[in-house]
Amino acid sequence: MKKIIYAIIMSLPLLLASCNKENQPLSTDSLKGTWNLEQIDGIPAGELSVWMEFSDKTFDIYQRLGNKVSYEHYSGTWSLVKGVLSGSYSDGKPWASSYNATITDGVQLKLEAVGNGEVSTYRKSNIPSEVRETIISEK
Repeated sequence: MKKIIYAIIMSLPLLLASCNKENQPLSTDSLKGTWNLEQIDGIPAGELSVWMEFSDKTFDIYQRLGNKVSYEHYSGTWSLVKGVLSGSYSDGKPWASSYNATITDGVQLKLEAVGNGEVSTYRKSNIPSEVRETIISEK
């Protein structure tokens, strides 16, 4: 019995350390910055290129579909309440979904769509200058 209790006590630090690496709800400050789409529901983004930039309550999204050369630019406002990210485009239209937002190790952002559960994974990264230079439309 003493061996079991000893084993449990000795494994506690490992359990607590592993909990620290799990996804944690985002704070407004940790969301700020630029993010690049890596995958959707575990599938690599492939020819879909999405860059997001979150500033003080405003966002910019640069999106390129397929083999297009140019990006479309979307902007608007966002809010984060109890780990749920939502926003509206500059024309006042709300996003298609709100997202349960978590961050891992300060560099990986996961957005899980409320309703259908689709998970998009982003990595913190600087937006390349060619993305901003090849905008064909502002929305």
